[in-house]
Amino acid sequence: MTGQDLGGKTLTAGVYCFASSAQLTGTLRLDAQGNAAAVFIFQIGSTLTTASGSSVVLINGASPCNVFWQVGSSATLGTATSFVGNILALTSITVTTGATVSGRTLARNGAVTLDTNVVTASCAPFVPPSCPAISLSPSSLPNGRVAVAYSQTFTGSGGTAPYTFAVTSGALPVGLTLTPSGILAGTPTIAGNPTVTIRVTDASGCTATLPYTIVVAAALPPPPVCPTITLAPTTLPNATPGVAYTQTITGSGGTAPYSFGVTAGALPTGMTLTPGGVLSGTPTASGIATFTIRGTDANGCFAEGSGTLTVTTAVPTMPEVFVVLLALGLIAAGYVRLRRRPRVA
Repeated sequence: MTGQDLGGKTLTAGVYCFASSAQLTGTLRLDAQGNAAAVFIFQIGSTLTTASGSSVVLINGASPCNVFWQVGSSATLGTATSFVGNILALTSITVTTGATVSGRTLARNGAVTLDTNVVTASCAPFVPPSCPAISLSPSSLPNGRVAVAYSQTFTGSGGTAPYTFAVTSGALPVGLTLTPSGILAGTPTIAGNPTVTIRVTDASGCTATLPYTIVVAAALPPPPVCPTITLAPTTLPNATPGVAYTQTITGSGGTAPYSFGVTAGALPTGMTLTPGGVLSGTPTASGIATFTIRGTDANGCFAEGSGTLTVTTAVPTMPEVFVVLLALGLIAAGYVRLRRRPRVA
């Protein structure tokens, strides 16, 4: 390895080599996986530096006696660093204010500089911390769907923040990943219902696990390509107040059967439109009603048309007017004859 930051990593027993320098910003966890004899060796070509407040945490039986830091030049532990292991530096070691070391600090050619520090050189077997009950949420995961973006955030509680998250068994749905901060996200590509186990680890190395089943449904079928649908008639005959009215709306160009409804405006009072397209009823008042009718075919494709229905009182035709005038003339003539009847002596 070249110079890199060890913060945020969890490492198992082994030898880790750095060609130049190494840094620690955050928390490095050393996991013995239940083996008290597990050994961790870090070989660093030049310098080792830690940021203020950074820490090395031992978990699952790791011992500070079995952690070694071989530094090619100097090591500097930042303010309030909580460090674990035996540092063997070629030139010097500087432990700044408030830093603690569980292990030994040995400099071959230079000095070890301390400043209000606590250095514990005991190599007694490591006693893991007494862990609280840690909870992982949510307790179940929402379903996903192929080709639809998915996102779910895990959270931990009951321990010491920050928490990290990882899959310990099983496999996530193809297309999804879980970040150490607990964000499960991506776009599923294969339907299924895999089961995975998620582990949450707090800052002290205490853990909790929970199994999850993630159901991924198949992708939705593509929407239909809709043809041009035509509604008929394009104009509606007039209606008359108090006179029953009926007109059938039909659709063509799509796939039968069609259903109809009013999507805007309002029909004249007393009239309705059935889903089958029958516009009927008895209008109760004169006026002009404007509305929009939608016709939808069996595949969900539709067309809309603006309708106008005029409700007006019937105007008498010319024959009807002639009959009325004739009747009035006859009544008038009879009245005149009545007035001219001679008196009887």
